[in-house]
Amino acid sequence: MIRKLLAISLIISVCICTNSIAYAAEVFDKTSDISNELITSSDNPEEDVIDESELNSESESEPEPEPELDPDSTPVPLEKPEITRHIVTKGYYMQLEWTPVEHASAYVVEMKDPVSGVWKKVKTYDAGITRRSTTAKKDEGSYTFRVSAIAEDSTLFTDSVSDEKTVYYLGTTDVKTATVYGRVRIDWSPVENATGYLLYTRESENSEWTYIKTIYGVNSTSYYYDGAPEGEYYYCVRAINGSKVGVDRCSAAYGNSASVFKIEAPSNLSTVMLSSGDRAISWDVCASVDGYELQYDTNRLFMEKKRVLLSSQKSKYTVREIPAGKSFFTRIRSYKTVNGVKRYSRWVHCDKSGSSGYTTYERIEYGAGAYDLRTRSGQSMYYYDTVQGGCTDGVYAYYTMNRRTVDNCKIVKMRLSDYKIVMVSEILPIDHGNGITYNPDTNQLIVNNCTKNPKRLTVINPDTLKVIRTVDISIPSTMTGSSSSESTGITGFSSITYNRKKEKYVVLTKGKSGFLFLDKNFNVMEYMPLDYKNTGKLWQCIDSTDEYLMIAHSPGSAAQNVIAVYDWQGRFVTNIILLNQYELENIYHVGTQFYATYYVTDYSSGELNRKNYIFKFNLKEERSWVKYNVAKPTKPYMPKSPVPIKPKKSAVTASVKLNWYKSGYGKGYKIYRAASKTGKFTLIKTLDNLSTVSYTDKNLKRNKTYYYKIRSYKVSRGRTYYSKYTAIKSVKTL
Repeated sequence: MIRKLLAISLIISVCICTNSIAYAAEVFDKTSDISNELITSSDNPEEDVIDESELNSESESEPEPEPELDPDSTPVPLEKPEITRHIVTKGYYMQLEWTPVEHASAYVVEMKDPVSGVWKKVKTYDAGITRRSTTAKKDEGSYTFRVSAIAEDSTLFTDSVSDEKTVYYLGTTDVKTATVYGRVRIDWSPVENATGYLLYTRESENSEWTYIKTIYGVNSTSYYYDGAPEGEYYYCVRAINGSKVGVDRCSAAYGNSASVFKIEAPSNLSTVMLSSGDRAISWDVCASVDGYELQYDTNRLFMEKKRVLLSSQKSKYTVREIPAGKSFFTRIRSYKTVNGVKRYSRWVHCDKSGSSGYTTYERIEYGAGAYDLRTRSGQSMYYYDTVQGGCTDGVYAYYTMNRRTVDNCKIVKMRLSDYKIVMVSEILPIDHGNGITYNPDTNQLIVNNCTKNPKRLTVINPDTLKVIRTVDISIPSTMTGSSSSESTGITGFSSITYNRKKEKYVVLTKGKSGFLFLDKNFNVMEYMPLDYKNTGKLWQCIDSTDEYLMIAHSPGSAAQNVIAVYDWQGRFVTNIILLNQYELENIYHVGTQFYATYYVTDYSSGELNRKNYIFKFNLKEERSWVKYNVAKPTKPYMPKSPVPIKPKKSAVTASVKLNWYKSGYGKGYKIYRAASKTGKFTLIKTLDNLSTVSYTDKNLKRNKTYYYKIRSYKVSRGRTYYSKYTAIKSVKTL
């Protein structure tokens, strides 16, 4: 009996071995390789090389029991492998990883032929291997892979195939560097399939690279590096493809490097006015520079500057023959010749050069009264009573006039020589019209709409004031000079200016505060974030010179009207403080002669009136060494007349309660009383709150007539100004 059982067991063992050998031969034939690539890991190729013997080693663990299925059942598909990593790092380490699949005997990696689109087998891996790594660098371009899970028993399971994934072998990029007014600018060539770039710096050609920043966007090919240290440093760029974080980002190898020398800027620049009226200028000496360029002028924008070159050992300079009573401004930068080219540091401005920053003004008069745009334009303006943008072509000034209840504007054309209105446009489809500029190269006016279509520019013929066309600016989701959040955060434009020397438009952006540069055809060139200074609540308009960009701010809760001055690299320079009694709407200039237009709300005569006054100011006429604004402010508006005064009965003594409407302007009210209509009026009460519109005069004599009048007042720069008196009102006490 025992012999018979042994014989049966032997027969069964032979059968099992025969089936295993046949199955192994089938798998081997099914998964033969088409590639003899080296297997490594991109993370650490020296430590993570896959041993070929590991691919064929048998597991020492006990085999899991086969699932019991109905013999007549149909084989079910294996779970699909999921590719969890597909990446090329350092330009040549490719990694492909996938999830393990239960009951799989092997995995086959396939690649799609980029020409024919046919899938071809790359390599076969044992069931315990779920990663493919190789250093066999392919040509630059995209490659698509998929992974198949091979069933261990085809009678129970069928094969499954993963979703396809594409990886990129990215090329390297050429890098150029330069210093632009003290800022290091890095430029590079675009790389095919790149979605962003990694920027690096190092001190020498043999030192390690230090990461600077990640720039996202196919159009991003330059970057201003404000944090660059002084001296010579090297810079390089690596292309990337994929998300900001995660397993699917591919990066190229380090590209070529380029060095640039950043010049040290002078520090502690100061100016002192001597008893003779001369200005003594001093600064700290810089190390390793060839010399200094010093500039000074009597206007803060250096539009008629004087220039002096000084040796590297100089740290003082005296400016003589400064006109008496003139402001004085100075700035300095160092320079050094590098490889035969003179390089400059950034400008350093003196904040205390002899001016408090206040500007003298002249309000434009027409006849005996203030010049109001709406009034001088005639009845054709109707309800278009609020000035917005303003600009000039040097001969005429152009203003957009907004009607608050509708999304359209009119444009007023005024001759600067005599302030005569020569033309008023028809109603134009311009939303708000917050900014307007003139392009002398095309003889066109360009208005930014600002509200309903905040990224729309409207082109106007200045001779006919008719619309030529509209341009809707498309903001790239990624662009030079911006992060993805900045570019997508731009919601519209606040204002626009055109600079002829630089041949570009500059748009002041909303949503994200910065300058957007457009070429002459309105194509987006780059974005420059602002070194933002909180100098006002509203950003009203932008104007430009060849060296500076100027943003006009109107007052917030405690701010003043100012012109915030920036250089063309977006760095804040200074503030020019303007008249702060009204809402500043726009500025423009011809040479050093500037014009500022203010919006005024007037409640005189018991009705709401909107007016728009024009002031002139010359930056050469700023007063030096003064504390207060020398501009002559306009007097406050006259308050509305009081309502009829009624006596108030009192059980103790007589009293009179005065009531009036709130004044449209001023700080408060002064109340006067007299015993007769022609008698001397005496100040009896000063109210410092403009919202207080009643006062009770107590302890009066009974059965006596008193006379009252009221006026509003304001205090400006140490002086008090008054409105006209109200009509005299009389009342007889009880």
